[in-house]
Amino acid sequence: MERLNEMIQNFWEEQKEMHEQFMEEWNNLFNKEDKGGEEIMVDVLLDTVAYDEKPQGATIGAIANRLPQNQTTIAINDLAEAVSNGQSWKASVLTDTNNASFVSSSLVALDIDNKDSYTTVDEFMALDHKYQPCFIYETFSSTTEHERFRVVYAFDNTITDYSTMVALYNEVIAQYPTVDIDLSVDPGKILFGGRTLRYFNMAINAVP
Repeated sequence: MERLNEMIQNFWEEQKEMHEQFMEEWNNLFNKEDKGGEEIMVDVLLDTVAYDEKPQGATIGAIANRLPQNQTTIAINDLAEAVSNGQSWKASVLTDTNNASFVSSSLVALDIDNKDSYTTVDEFMALDHKYQPCFIYETFSSTTEHERFRVVYAFDNTITDYSTMVALYNEVIAQYPTVDIDLSVDPGKILFGGRTLRYFNMAINAVP
């Protein structure tokens, strides 16, 4: 048992080191001077607490209550770094914990849980995309044997009507009839952070 715990600890230390190295290279690539223009900013709710495992129980309630108080305007690359370092978030701005308080969004986030079918991140990126993801991060539940991940899309206009935002989610989901997407994820869903950023490309899509 002691040996197993040591192996698990070593595995996560290696994952953390790889993530830190990737983030250093990535930030060097996408800093403002290299981009030669303004950073792409988005409005979201972003928790101030970073976790190193999936939140459970009362912790989720605390996150839900904090999020409406933590609206932020943030560069997409900084958002990708924050959520892949364990910060929970919502891809929309809401003034309360319910969808009736929806204010606006320019992001769509899909949850690939791979419960009924299985698609890896690499396989997902090899699919045809009408709308291009801007970043993908693995969730806390992801393992090397069974990847689970979240795919985030950015759009060029901010949507202020909840039903229009839901329609955009459905439009993005329709690209992937063979992928096991969690359909319970809507514009007001709490999205837990993760531990590994797998993909980033600054893609901005036109709102249909």
